[in-house]
Amino acid sequence: PGTYLVNATLRIPDNVIVRGSGVGVTILCYNYSNFIVTAADDAMICSEGRDNIGGVTRFGLEDLTLKVVSLGTAGFKGIDFAGAAYAHAKNIEVLSESPGDVLGLGIGLQFADYGPVVTTDKACQYNRVYGVTIRGWRTGFIQKSLTALSTGPVGNLIQGLHGTGLLYG
Repeated sequence: PGTYLVNATLRIPDNVIVRGSGVGVTILCYNYSNFIVTAADDAMICSEGRDNIGGVTRFGLEDLTLKVVSLGTAGFKGIDFAGAAYAHAKNIEVLSESPGDVLGLGIGLQFADYGPVVTTDKACQYNRVYGVTIRGWRTGFIQKSLTALSTGPVGNLIQGLHGTGLLYG
């Protein structure tokens, strides 16, 4: 329980689950207003292998509130499942309280492929999302391919996605 300040993207290693004590009870709070932000810091949470070849990572998020007080870069994401496979988010709130997102480019939850699905090294596939609430983001959820070689994310399951903003896939 408690609120924890995080000042850089939390890159979760393979087979690690970040588990809190409940939504609103354990809060990871991101505030980039006092930090130098690089292009690599474009999400609150992503897989450790997201930007590496062969980076498919299975990670888990459970029973947490993720709160952004100040966005770092345009297109900042709450949870980025890009390049993740067999990852999950369960009982999570992704909250943005950022007045700095004047362009409305922030995304609460993203499923995206960075490379060909046939190679599986950058595919976003077979991830699970259960009971996730997204609030304060202009775009709540997006599913897309970041390369022409990909057919897009496949085999992902979403149950109980709630929120405000544009929730679409």
